[in-house]
Amino acid sequence: MELAGDNNGVNMNIPEINFDGGEDGYFPITGPVTVPLTINQSQVLFGGGDVGDCVSPVRLIVFINDMPFEVTAGLFNVKESFGNNAILINSFGQPILTDEFGVTLQPLQNGAVYYLVSILR
Repeated sequence: MELAGDNNGVNMNIPEINFDGGEDGYFPITGPVTVPLTINQSQVLFGGGDVGDCVSPVRLIVFINDMPFEVTAGLFNVKESFGNNAILINSFGQPILTDEFGVTLQPLQNGAVYYLVSILR
């Protein structure tokens, strides 16, 4: 197949794409594709109050012990992620405060550096 029009003197041979399926063609998707995602209510951001304004969870990159981790924006469960004896220390040497369940009182900051330490009990 040759494209018509001004090609600056270059012949462009572009193969024809068969959208009807079949050999070497593309098969149309007949139904919606669903990807499972487990989130809790605090991880969903609302733009206005209408369900249609709801957007998917925002993902952040934080560095823990110099390794990049992708986390959901919002509160972070340290115990669930790293165990009962784990605490996070920020780059200023201050511990990240958590409740009795290990959930941070403040969200982790995008691009921030944290250090994971284990306390002995």
